[in-house]
Amino acid sequence: MIQGNRIKTIALYASNAMVYAFSALFLCFMPLYFNARFTPAESGLLLSIGPIVSIVTPLFWGRIADRSKFKNSTLIICILFSAVFFFLQQFCTTPLSMGIVVACIWVFMAPFNGLIDAITLEYSLTAHTYYGTMRVMGTIGFGVITLVSSLVSGGNFSVIFYIYVGMAALAVASLLLGPQIKGYGHREKKDRKPDPGKQIHSEGIRSLLTNRTLLLLILCMMCGQFLLQYYNNFFPTYLTTDLKQDSWVWGLCVLLSVSGEIPFFFLYTKLYDQLGIKRVLLIALPLTVLRATLLGLVTNIPAILVVDTLTGICSTMMNYSASTYLIRSVAPELRATGQTLMYCIGQNLARVFAGVVGGQIQSWLGTSRGLFICAGIAGVVFVVFLFTLWRDPSPHLGPKPYAETLEHHAKHLRETESPK
Repeated sequence: MIQGNRIKTIALYASNAMVYAFSALFLCFMPLYFNARFTPAESGLLLSIGPIVSIVTPLFWGRIADRSKFKNSTLIICILFSAVFFFLQQFCTTPLSMGIVVACIWVFMAPFNGLIDAITLEYSLTAHTYYGTMRVMGTIGFGVITLVSSLVSGGNFSVIFYIYVGMAALAVASLLLGPQIKGYGHREKKDRKPDPGKQIHSEGIRSLLTNRTLLLLILCMMCGQFLLQYYNNFFPTYLTTDLKQDSWVWGLCVLLSVSGEIPFFFLYTKLYDQLGIKRVLLIALPLTVLRATLLGLVTNIPAILVVDTLTGICSTMMNYSASTYLIRSVAPELRATGQTLMYCIGQNLARVFAGVVGGQIQSWLGTSRGLFICAGIAGVVFVVFLFTLWRDPSPHLGPKPYAETLEHHAKHLRETESPK
């Protein structure tokens, strides 16, 4: 049994690494592929399809996962179909056909992060494992696959399509070998014992959308993602044109931004167990204001690189404050739905705003002044936090409930899963 659990845990490590690496293959290589085949305007339109599709589709797949026998099955289906459409891109010759295929890719790729987080978080809760050490594999996988694919492809984009298909096969194998996380919504209500300790019960998506605390946490997440996407969209040009730096400096900035997440994931459990969500956000939001302000002020490259280490950790702390609240408070039959809802609004909608609203800010003020606007947005969210979430008495936001109710959650899951 111990050996079997070890294999499952290792397989889940591998699943996290590969699932997060899939988005790297699209985000890092497809812009170059599109620019080589289409006009800049057509490429820009193709790249905007993903964020738009991602606003809605993850929620659909989250509901499917919650109603399915196993959540793993839903993620496997999404991976397989995304691989099919990703491979078909090389046969598209017109912007219209490419646009249709890209939309299909994102229909299946958009829920990846939410579903793998739901699976990993629930397994870490019931198996008493550390979530952060598993999730950090996603960050490592994202960076490693980008470097390896660049070296292997050598500028030949057709190789990327085969790498994606090969990774899809490995990801499916790891998800089959890993822990099978059940979807609870498919059971009849009479087969489930009520849990009065839950704040959110199986009332459908309405109970998620009317949860004030959850929506405020998603607002914090949107703030972090808006600032991160604005930085990704416009800082490279600012760095290479205004500051007259070589393109490799931007690559180093990206590497440091991603590396900043790694310490957070190793400290994930201790941070939330000992500090709680409110204190983590009390750290993250001021750091976000400071980061945006410094990036707008400093022009010295070593200083910029130091500030860049805050980039990943600021947005990540906000993301996983919402995720931690979900896993603590949401009933099992709504966890995947809640995770994907969080990504739909907090991440994907924020990315669309960063493209549309951020583009207007960029055209009016330029990058350095635009970063001051971003700092102001983060400051406003911080004030909202102080007057709302900081005063929220919910025990799920504090440092103790996760550790204290761990056995309670595990007992509830055993009761609902035990055969009649």
